[in-house]
Amino acid sequence: MTAIPLHIHEFSTGINPEGNHENWISRGFTGQYMNSTISEVPYNVERSIANDEFAVAESAVKEKPSMVGRVVLASGSSGDWSIVAVITRGKDEYVRSLTVARYFLAEGADSLSKIIAWLSFKESQGGLPIFNPFELKVIDKPNISVAPIAKTRATPEMIAWLAGSTPLILPSNQQKYPFPVVDMIAHEKAELTGQPVSWAFNVEALEKPERFQIILPASDRALDLIQKALATKPKDQAANAIDEKALKQAIKGLADNPTAKPEHCQTFVENIFVVFSTFPTADKARDYWQKLFDGQGASGALKQGIYTSQMVRLLTLRAIALPDTLPELLNWLQIDPNKKGKSGDYGEISLEFQEQLLDILKEPRLKTIFIETTRNLVAKVLTKSATPESVAWLFSSKRSLWGKYQTQLRTDLRHDLEVFGKQVRRVPTKEKFIVAGEGWNKIWEQMQPYWLGSPRYFDEKYLPVAELFDQLGDSLLASCFYQLSYGYISSKLFNQAFPNRQGAVSFNGLTIREQGYNERGERFIVPIPFVAAIAAITLLLGLGGGVLIERLLLAKPVVSKEQPPQSSNTSITPTTNKLSSPVSKSDPKPPSTSISISPKILESGLAKFDTTRNSISLIVRNIEDKQKTVPKLLIEDTLKTELGNMNLDFSAIEDESFSDKQKKEAWIKAVYKYQQEAGFGKDGVIDENGKSYKKLEKAVTKGVEARSQPSTSPPENNPF
Repeated sequence: MTAIPLHIHEFSTGINPEGNHENWISRGFTGQYMNSTISEVPYNVERSIANDEFAVAESAVKEKPSMVGRVVLASGSSGDWSIVAVITRGKDEYVRSLTVARYFLAEGADSLSKIIAWLSFKESQGGLPIFNPFELKVIDKPNISVAPIAKTRATPEMIAWLAGSTPLILPSNQQKYPFPVVDMIAHEKAELTGQPVSWAFNVEALEKPERFQIILPASDRALDLIQKALATKPKDQAANAIDEKALKQAIKGLADNPTAKPEHCQTFVENIFVVFSTFPTADKARDYWQKLFDGQGASGALKQGIYTSQMVRLLTLRAIALPDTLPELLNWLQIDPNKKGKSGDYGEISLEFQEQLLDILKEPRLKTIFIETTRNLVAKVLTKSATPESVAWLFSSKRSLWGKYQTQLRTDLRHDLEVFGKQVRRVPTKEKFIVAGEGWNKIWEQMQPYWLGSPRYFDEKYLPVAELFDQLGDSLLASCFYQLSYGYISSKLFNQAFPNRQGAVSFNGLTIREQGYNERGERFIVPIPFVAAIAAITLLLGLGGGVLIERLLLAKPVVSKEQPPQSSNTSITPTTNKLSSPVSKSDPKPPSTSISISPKILESGLAKFDTTRNSISLIVRNIEDKQKTVPKLLIEDTLKTELGNMNLDFSAIEDESFSDKQKKEAWIKAVYKYQQEAGFGKDGVIDENGKSYKKLEKAVTKGVEARSQPSTSPPENNPF
């Protein structure tokens, strides 16, 4: 049976040679390969070489060639390749030694032994083919081999060795272990480890000995050097799987050049997944990336405000590999769509770079990262780590890597708001949140009382998210978050979101109220003279005119992007007073919660604080049992409202080991004042057998029922 010919391509280290076949020197490396039979070196082969997987120490090359054999697995469009490097020593114009290599490669992971068979045949015919800058080669004219693979078998001694650690270092006996035998042993070892074949033959030292399975040292001294080198390697070999040299070159190449090269993008993307899969924890993987980018100037650019095109591209790459740094990039770029200047110029550079990457980054696994990043970015807007303007700018651009997924984000959020509405109302559903995770789970949890208590229960902290979706033109999401921010929305936005409705609408349990209407959808108009008259009378009688006027006039209107709020400093408190009226920091201050209490009563209250703690816990628990659809946070806030101090810390109630004396005293003072106003005995203690307990439980129960009562607005209607 005729053997199938094997096409063995080759290429050599690129130098500027001077001399002839027999006697030559190098006048410098060219940075390109020479004497090649292949039009383009396969990408994965090139990366393996660049990452020192064929490198021997320059001073270690003896007169007899060193050899490195390796199988490089497929990467991207490049398939599996088998490569053997024949490494020799040369000289430069200053008579300094240098290392050069002649690489032989063939397609397929099973071709390594076939290359070895051909090299063994060449050696028997006159010597190994070694580096020669004057032995010119022609593209697409590879070496053809039909040499049979020598049949060798592992001895019992070898089999015993194979079970040992990796790499396996053979005794430096080249008579007993010629390179075909070393190749055979490496194949046996590869079957045991499940790793691609890799071996080094006749080497004094290796740049990365840990990346080989079999090593045959050139001498006993070499064996000692290699063993010492391995001993100094860290036990955690996670980073060994990372093509760090290639990764650094790829990041630098992408940052430094206005035009992104596909091969650099490929290396960068591949290592995103390699890094996070090889390190034992996400934190360690993150630290690795952080150090890598800081080594190229990322931290300096952020801290010192170094604005260059290179830094813009570098920090954009950083935001891809480390998604939680995207807000930092946006803040650094100082994005403001209303202003022009340097910040806009650098933002444009980032978008141009992202547009290039859009055409190259086709890795399907990246989609998951980008989608998750857009979700987390909205959560960062809520916590004010990113501005609505910068995120809207990023999401709105068709050139943005992340903007591509903002439509999906909005669709998912609409779905989740429906799921959320069903959950808080205890409506049976098997649907789950799409936008989830540690940050969003907390957001959903904290939103429950505002959703149930709308429109009387709101907090301006949701305003940045409302502004974001307003700028993105999503009237439904903007309406929901403006409602949660202010208790109603502008008429213009209401008409955009609910074109066939008027006054108020219920969206999955959230009452969205149009400005100028009450929660039942009735127009609320109070003549100014009447308001003035009521104010005068109530002020004269001391009946809390400020609160009454607030209820009559409602509160300041919520506006859409056409009508921005007058002040961004106003913050609505996340609760209501006893008249269910929202209070902002700009409103007249409520009556002071300070109370004169004797040190003796305060000391007694502290001594009996366990009684108060147990009684208040019991009130909350009893109401939870009765009002099963009401979140605990709403009950706790209602109780704090009844006691007249929204700064009370429930940690003092829930944690028996709580040791903050001042926060305990705040509870005692609040209880004391409550008792004083109710006309009960004033001791600052709530006892479940006393009048204070019964009155407080009754008042809190009534308040919770009022806040959680379903709206009497028109039937629920979701036009989306």
